[in-house]
Amino acid sequence: MQRRSKIIEIMKSITTLPLKRKNATKKSTLQKKCQYCSEIFDNFLKLKEHIKNKHTEFHSRCPQCGMTFSVPQDLTVHLRTKSCKFEEQSTKKHICSSCSYSTDSHAQILFHEALHGEPLLMPPSDELGEGSSKKQILHYKCPKCDRVFPKSSLECHLRIHTKERPYTCSFCKASFARKNNWLFHEKKHTSEKAPAKVSKEKVIPTEGRPFLCSTCGASFMKR
Repeated sequence: MQRRSKIIEIMKSITTLPLKRKNATKKSTLQKKCQYCSEIFDNFLKLKEHIKNKHTEFHSRCPQCGMTFSVPQDLTVHLRTKSCKFEEQSTKKHICSSCSYSTDSHAQILFHEALHGEPLLMPPSDELGEGSSKKQILHYKCPKCDRVFPKSSLECHLRIHTKERPYTCSFCKASFARKNNWLFHEKKHTSEKAPAKVSKEKVIPTEGRPFLCSTCGASFMKR
C-alpha cells in the first residue's frame, strides 16, 4: 500500500509540473520592467502607474494641446482620436497665434506654431547615398533660421535659438537641451560605484563630439 501511494504521489507531481511551468511562463510574460529604474512589475498597468508617479520627467507631451501622458501609447491614442482640450483662460507665458495652446517654454511655442505650417516631404538624409530607396518623411521649417527638420528633431533644434536646457542632472546640476544626452550623462553617474578621480590633464574632445561635460569629461555631439 505504501508503495502504491508513493507511485500515486509521483504521478500527481508529474501531471501538475507542466501546469506549474505554464503558469510561471505566463507570469514572467506579463511582467514589465521599468526602463528608467529597472524595477519589475506584475503587469503593464502597475508599470504605467509607477511611471506616472515616480518618473514625471519622462512623460510624453502632446504637441498640440500640451497634455502629458505617462506612456507614449496613451499619447498615440490621444492624437489619433483628436482628444485635445484647451483652457479658455491660460496663465502661461506664450500663447499660440492660431489656436488656444499655451506654454511657458519659448521653444515649445515655436515648435507648436511650426506644426501649423505646411510640411515639406523630403527623403531622409543618408550619408551612404541610399536615401532614395527609403520612405520620405515630413519636415518642418525652423521659424528662426529657415532650416528644415523632421518633427522629432525640430524642438531640440529650437532650443539652440532659445538657449533653453530643460533637462538637469540630479547629481552635478549640468543641464542639457536633449533628453538623450541627459540620460546618457546620468547613467555615467549611476554606473560608477566609486567616485571617479578627475584627471588634472586637459581632456581633448573626441572627433565629431566637441562638447564636453565640465564635471565628468564625457563628450557629446550636440549641446
